[in-house]
Amino acid sequence: MSLNLKLTILFSVLFVIGSFLTLLLYRFDIEKFKQSGLAKKIAMWVPIAAVFLLTISVGPILEITMFAFVFCISILEFYRVDTTKKSKENLIYLLFFLVGFSHLILIRLFLPDSIAILLFLVFSTVVSDICGFFLGKTIGRHKLPESINSSKSWEGVGGQILGAFLGVLLIKYFIVLDGNVLMFLPIGLGSTIGDLLNSRAKRIAGIKDWSNTLPGHGGFTDRFSSLAGSSLLLFYFLILNLIK
Repeated sequence: MSLNLKLTILFSVLFVIGSFLTLLLYRFDIEKFKQSGLAKKIAMWVPIAAVFLLTISVGPILEITMFAFVFCISILEFYRVDTTKKSKENLIYLLFFLVGFSHLILIRLFLPDSIAILLFLVFSTVVSDICGFFLGKTIGRHKLPESINSSKSWEGVGGQILGAFLGVLLIKYFIVLDGNVLMFLPIGLGSTIGDLLNSRAKRIAGIKDWSNTLPGHGGFTDRFSSLAGSSLLLFYFLILNLIK
């Protein structure tokens, strides 16, 4: 079975499970589900997954082009925010996002088995986000400090770490059949950091979403904030392991 076919099956299974759990969250009330915006978010995962599979199939030129596209769109999303609502902290976040996201390119260019690493990274970050959302919504009781983000919970943070672990295991045992399980730590922590910093930057800017370019996902900066954090930490985790 080809790599792309395995990934397609895995993405499809997760799509079905995610859709079911989301409907369960709203007690299968279709109207509430639609009003929540999650229906658009789930639907958008189909083209996102398709573009990802196409990108890794074609080769590094297309990958770098796609990374550069997201890079530029994120800058445009930031600069569309009302000038009066920008701050030094927002600029620091934008710098974090761009530096973190650029590590996707560094992984592709400078690390051995970069395709396998990107599979671990992207898939596990997505599962991390999903698990963090569901556990935060269903059992989130202990809120994070106001200075961080009181709208999120410690249970949600734990869900992101757990999701990264689950994602790494799925790729390791069903797709790649190799890899360091400990990769879940930098992926889970990086995903959490990226998500929290993104939420804080939006709160300071007084916006809900950076843009509507990705329906249900709040724009490219929103969608890839977790990936920027996980890419940054995973790259240096792997570099340190190569040096040893």
